[in-house]
Amino acid sequence: METTLIVGCGYLGRHVAATLQQTERPILALTGHCDAATALQARGYTAYPVDLDKPCTAPLPDQPYRVLYLVPPNPTQDTDLRLQNYLDALRQHLPTRFVYASSSAVYGDRKGAWVDEDTPVSAQSATAARRIDAENRLRTWSAEQVVSHVVLRIAGIYGPGRLPLARLRNARPAVREEEAGWSNRIHIDDLTRICIAALDHPSPRALYNVADGTPTSSTAFLQAVARHCGICPLPLVSRAEALRVATPGQARFLRESRRLDTTRLRQDLAPQLIHPNINEALQPVS
Repeated sequence: METTLIVGCGYLGRHVAATLQQTERPILALTGHCDAATALQARGYTAYPVDLDKPCTAPLPDQPYRVLYLVPPNPTQDTDLRLQNYLDALRQHLPTRFVYASSSAVYGDRKGAWVDEDTPVSAQSATAARRIDAENRLRTWSAEQVVSHVVLRIAGIYGPGRLPLARLRNARPAVREEEAGWSNRIHIDDLTRICIAALDHPSPRALYNVADGTPTSSTAFLQAVARHCGICPLPLVSRAEALRVATPGQARFLRESRRLDTTRLRQDLAPQLIHPNINEALQPVS
């Protein structure tokens, strides 16, 4: 049985590790912090700290293994040298598959249009540019090393422990529904299953959009979370007013609007979702 090497064992990585652990599949977890590695070891995982901001010798299993790479690029750099450092470390013992968690931000603003995997990328932020660089590096490396690879362009992740509760409790206004752009999300339960399916599939395609396929506005999502948690609905303002007080990161999110086509995902990796839309996932509290 192949070992699954999870690189970057944060919110998503811990969910994937827990699911694999239930089926007694071997796991090796790498994290950027010693205390995080210690916490993972306490949960029964084999875990090591590794600094990917410099050339490294990464711990690798002796037996065949596959990689789920969840580390974001260093935000202070223009390219993803963390990924490059890790790919260089794998040359001594190549994996059978490399699954990379990218972002749907690579598509940029599409004015609400549907985008599929054939839609050209458009780097309209430094964050998106770093993700595109990472995808290109992995594609080149995989071709050179003849390693199967899968890129998952993931929408916004939500679920227990990942809901905008502080935002809601601070009552910072949201954009009026009629002015809010389209956004896409995926529940952590479904994303966990999709990551494992990308690792397990005998012949996956190299690229997938990952979302629940039911886009909404960010306002609709915030109000659904408020109902779910019994918090008062947010006040609503114009898009112009929201942009006036937004941080640069918030402004980028408000300006981008797109809808992810997930046909390929449903054909190959996730025929059925546990949470096909936010309304079913976020039922109001009783």
